[in-house]
Amino acid sequence: MKTRILSLQLPNFKFAPFYFLSALPFIILYRMSDILSFLLFRVFKYRRSVVAQNLNNSFKEKNTYSIAKDYYRHICDIMVETVKGLTISPKKITSKISLANPALLDDLHKQGKNVIVYAAHQGNWEWLLVLPLLTRYKVHAIYQPLSNAYFDKLLKTIRSRFGVHCIPSDKAHRYIAQSKNSERPELFVLIGDQCPRVKSTFYWTQFLNQETAFYSGSARLALKFDQTILYSFIEKKKRGKYCINLHPIEETTVEAISESYSKHLEKSIEQSPSTWLWSHRRWKLKRQ
Repeated sequence: MKTRILSLQLPNFKFAPFYFLSALPFIILYRMSDILSFLLFRVFKYRRSVVAQNLNNSFKEKNTYSIAKDYYRHICDIMVETVKGLTISPKKITSKISLANPALLDDLHKQGKNVIVYAAHQGNWEWLLVLPLLTRYKVHAIYQPLSNAYFDKLLKTIRSRFGVHCIPSDKAHRYIAQSKNSERPELFVLIGDQCPRVKSTFYWTQFLNQETAFYSGSARLALKFDQTILYSFIEKKKRGKYCINLHPIEETTVEAISESYSKHLEKSIEQSPSTWLWSHRRWKLKRQ
């Protein structure tokens, strides 16, 4: 698909230090990433115990130390790549991240289908900001606002550069409901692998050798408003090169959709274990 050149936002000078970093070439940013990953892994040992526990519980027969070391390198790459999103050109980013099966979205768009892309914290999920350049859909991203207003605004600025509309999670229901009557098909990106809150609706399943809770609210919304559900695996081909693989989830119950998502995600993690977000406390919630 031919890349569409969109009108880009003017710089926000509150973020001048990040614009300066973003203007640096990738070769320098990746050297900075190498230094940062060494410091986080070897010196400060940032969340090393959380990463080690998550990996040891998930993989019984893998070299989890090697995965952890690769993970810190990957997560630091995501940091510099995210900052690069402030200034990267449409042409450059579409050379860095591609869509494996664009015909799938093209066909759904022609049918007038609204879509929920069920993504995860794998690969570089922040670079899903590229989707308006790769598809005809009007693209929304459902996100959880940060407590720090400065960094929340910074991330919204980056994510919306190419036309993604950022929607706080507490307003997702309203926007998805309205999309049913929209003249132009709409696509919503949801990250589904966070640990659910105690008061939210969730589904329990066996995931990475552990009982795990998954949000089920997204599946309920998809069924209620007749949304087509696609699972997204962002595969890291090499440093700075990603490919978005979309897989239809065709189940028709909340439980089956949640189970299908968990199995897709588990397979993706087993295929590329170091590119998932191991430093978050995924298993805080315990089944009573």
